[in-house]
Amino acid sequence: MRSAPLLLRFAPVSVATLLSIASAVQAQDTVSASRRGWTVEPSVSLRQTFTDNQDLQTVKRSEAITEATAGLRISSGAGRLRGALDYALTGSHHWRDNDANELRHFLNAAATAELIEGTAFVDLRGSYTQQAISAFGVQSPDRSLSERNQSDVASLTVAPYLRGRLGGAARYEARASVESTRAKGTDASDVDNASAALHVDSGGGGAPLGWSANATHNVSDFKAGRRTFDSRIRAGLSYTIGREWRVGLTAGTERTDILALDAESTTTWGAQLEWTPSERTSLSANVERRFFGNAHSLRFAHRTPNTAWAVSDTRDVSTSSSQGNASFGSAYDLFFRQFASTEPDAVRRDALVRAYLQTNGINPNAVVIGGFLASAATLQRTQSASVALVGARNTVTLQATASRSERADQLTTRFDDLSSAREVRQRGLSLAWAHRLTPLSSINVTGAYQRSLGDVATQETTLKSISAAWSIPWGARSSVSVGARHAEFDSSTTPYDENAVFAAIRVSF
Repeated sequence: MRSAPLLLRFAPVSVATLLSIASAVQAQDTVSASRRGWTVEPSVSLRQTFTDNQDLQTVKRSEAITEATAGLRISSGAGRLRGALDYALTGSHHWRDNDANELRHFLNAAATAELIEGTAFVDLRGSYTQQAISAFGVQSPDRSLSERNQSDVASLTVAPYLRGRLGGAARYEARASVESTRAKGTDASDVDNASAALHVDSGGGGAPLGWSANATHNVSDFKAGRRTFDSRIRAGLSYTIGREWRVGLTAGTERTDILALDAESTTTWGAQLEWTPSERTSLSANVERRFFGNAHSLRFAHRTPNTAWAVSDTRDVSTSSSQGNASFGSAYDLFFRQFASTEPDAVRRDALVRAYLQTNGINPNAVVIGGFLASAATLQRTQSASVALVGARNTVTLQATASRSERADQLTTRFDDLSSAREVRQRGLSLAWAHRLTPLSSINVTGAYQRSLGDVATQETTLKSISAAWSIPWGARSSVSVGARHAEFDSSTTPYDENAVFAAIRVSF
């Protein structure tokens, strides 16, 4: 039972936090569950895989793997507690190698509790996934195969905040946040983050000229590295041009000990631009001079009745344990934006998107690059682009991403990818085509490419894979799928190729 110990380490904190917040909300909110819009969807699935390379080695060893999964999705888009929780428990049985049998947990939860109407809130975030430890280790398109370069990573965030107005001239938001991340089998990603922030601005009101002021303090404590802090004070002016454009300037000071043992102060400045010609299109860009050099963020999103587009480019310091993953959004995020015109209500749109993805055999949580675990503050640039094209019978999704990571905290010497490489560069591409054969059946073909590069020849890996699946319904709330895949992994130490066929049945209630 590979994941249970780590999950149990989080259970007391998670349960206590959720119960206390739920009690506070319940005491103030007597609206029935039906009026709050709660939806609960349990599901079970069974999957059988036959692979010719269970160990992902040059010398192959075939295996038959049976996986049983129990899942639960809970969501609400109204009332005092809004959000969604996805949880799945998968047990796998290897028919030849019983020592490889395991339990895998998956959790993705996000919720906002409104404790005092319009004033006091608490954001909750929780996740439990399997992530790559090293960008240069063995990679695989199937998590049920060799796990020597995988670690269970659990994360929990609790962020209470207050918001309101100061008379009629300004509005404020005061926020605190505590985040804890733990990994199994390695302490490289164990980190505790705590932050406090105060934001005050002119509050809009239709005036073209606005002002803002911000103060933040962040503390990061890596178990395998060291404890660092970053404090900032900024003030800014903004000007709205017409109904579409907004420009702004900021200036301030920043004090941190990330670059040196003794904290140093730096003057900061920046500029912002926003363009919103319609509810279908948005562009935001900002650049800022900070203690490590230039930081920037560019985000563009556009949708039409049959397409959804997204582009992003960011450079900033990250104190997260998982590096290299570009935040372009998943296939689910793409279609959630694309269906905004079809279904404005968030809860009903969620159900519509998930049903569409399931019918077309599209993985809602597909990851283009696996990233790696870091043990110190990291300077990271990520670039990504994604598009979804929806036709009468065909759906095409394209996701491309690139990341470049280097150590921001040069004083940490703990071993991870950035201890042996000055920088880690990753590129990934995923192209999926879903074709509706009949109103109830479809085929899906997905090709993926991932490459990781370091400073020397041994730090270079490439994973290429292609898979195809045929899905048909089986009853009102059941579906059956069969498929095959081929994967090739190029590495100077552990190259391999793998072929597999699989069949699965899923039932929701």
